[in-house]
Amino acid sequence: MEHEKSINKLSIKNKIAYSSAGVGDAAAYSFIGTYLLFFLTTVGHVSPALAGTIVALGSIWDVVNSLIIGFWSDKTTGKMGRRRPYLLAGASVIAITCGLLFYSVGGGPFFRALYYGAMTLAFWTGFSTFFVPYLALGAEFTDDYTERTKLRSFTYGFNIIGTLLGVVAPSVLIKFLSGWGLGTEKAWLVTGIVVGVLSAASIYVTFGMSKDKDLPRPAVKKEKISVMRNLTGMIGEYNHLLKLKPLRYLLLASVLFLIANTIWGADRLYFYTYNLKLSGESISGILLFTSLIGLFFAPVIITLTRWLDKRSLLMIMILGSAILVAIFKFTGVSTITGVLLLTFSYGFGASAYWQLMPAMVYDICEYDELETGKRREGSVVSLLSVSEALSAAIAIQGLGIILQLAGFDGTSAAQSPQALSWVENSLIVIPSAFMVLTVAMVYLYPITKKKFEEIQRELEKRHQR
Repeated sequence: MEHEKSINKLSIKNKIAYSSAGVGDAAAYSFIGTYLLFFLTTVGHVSPALAGTIVALGSIWDVVNSLIIGFWSDKTTGKMGRRRPYLLAGASVIAITCGLLFYSVGGGPFFRALYYGAMTLAFWTGFSTFFVPYLALGAEFTDDYTERTKLRSFTYGFNIIGTLLGVVAPSVLIKFLSGWGLGTEKAWLVTGIVVGVLSAASIYVTFGMSKDKDLPRPAVKKEKISVMRNLTGMIGEYNHLLKLKPLRYLLLASVLFLIANTIWGADRLYFYTYNLKLSGESISGILLFTSLIGLFFAPVIITLTRWLDKRSLLMIMILGSAILVAIFKFTGVSTITGVLLLTFSYGFGASAYWQLMPAMVYDICEYDELETGKRREGSVVSLLSVSEALSAAIAIQGLGIILQLAGFDGTSAAQSPQALSWVENSLIVIPSAFMVLTVAMVYLYPITKKKFEEIQRELEKRHQR
């Protein structure tokens, strides 16, 4: 092994050290996922289909960059450790680009598309540079099955704070700043700057507090390696990882759920604004309620893991969520009470995913070590980041096309019945269908708690030889 890891219980300080960056992770990710398409189509004066393409291209670039960063971070040497240098660099880029992305630029359609495309690529470069090593760092904090779940649940609490910052606060801040005299366009810019700076600050905290967990990789003999050889080695490594059956099923499950999640997150603003014609205050209240659902379910999920392993619990909660969401297609959603019930129905499935899926991916690292003798946390978890980016590209482009074909007009306060119908379908029917498919993939994932403990015993025997 490259370094020793303790399976002792993590202290509160350890959990805070890791989880602090969860604020920046969720804030930046949810801010872009919730508001970027809406901003581009209503403030940036970009057509829905083109806006969807811009956001999708950013996600595709995130796929490429995540693979590169995961591979490089596994092989990084130096006194700062393998992961922390990337946290520092990525956070700085997020702080700069988050505001620029929500700047209402002038010029013609081509220039606007070029500007927003460039800023989107820059933002996702920073995000994946931070996120992949950050996720990998969690696997190095502990290799205990239960402690990993607790660490991710603790992090999820910080994620909820980040969601409040990235989803709830912007709706309030934009309205306040607009009424204060800045105007809508400047209000969006200031909000983007605030979210970016606070996201980066939380990541800097983890950078500073995690030094003792991010142990430097032993230096290896330096040799001149060509770019082509590096590229070939990276492709070969990922090809080898994708031969691991548990990893393939988990990644498919992740892609399917995140398509549902991305469409849900991006479409809800359209539904609240155009279908229900809710005020900004009402929308802010609903978004706040959405975030609080996670706080409610975090301890519930931890408690349930005493009796159910992560795989079983994830299937039960996502399937239950899918069924309840689908029911609203028949009952309809026309009141704030109905919206809150729908949000709760979706929320407990999403809470289960965000708490349990990263911990399940961590368990793949031990499976990989048993099968190959290698520890490749960065490369393994980068594939989860890739699934997020890939699903976002598919979902946002798909939603943009749906809105375009349905006749959505971002310059009009009223939409056609067809457009309103497809906004509703994109909030209810499409997400519930993808959640059912997610459960099917999780069912095929073979690593239960019992299986993981067997893997650990085999690894322990191997290390003692």
